[in-house]
Amino acid sequence: MSEEFVGGVLIPGSVKISPPWILLIPTEEKLEFQVRFGLHRIFGPWTMERQRVIKVFRMRRGPMTPWPSLRVIGDHDLHWSFRTYSPVEVLWHLEELGYPVDREFRG
Repeated sequence: MSEEFVGGVLIPGSVKISPPWILLIPTEEKLEFQVRFGLHRIFGPWTMERQRVIKVFRMRRGPMTPWPSLRVIGDHDLHWSFRTYSPVEVLWHLEELGYPVDREFRG
């Protein structure tokens, strides 16, 4: 069974959903973002295939980011954010799955 992480997602120009409405379900093949509470039947899921992921890192918190975030950089200028209260746990799991994790904070 795959791990699931609760949070929110920001896909620029497309989707902005705050925690705790999103489940991130990472596998070796893809990152899948699903809406929770039965709403996944109407919205989503949004996926990023593993081969498209260039880097995953933790974002610095600022005045406009009230919760910790991870940034997923993909090819063709894909920049998705996953907002979660357990960013370290998510990063460790992604690293175990073989995703390119950068442990440094970025701005």
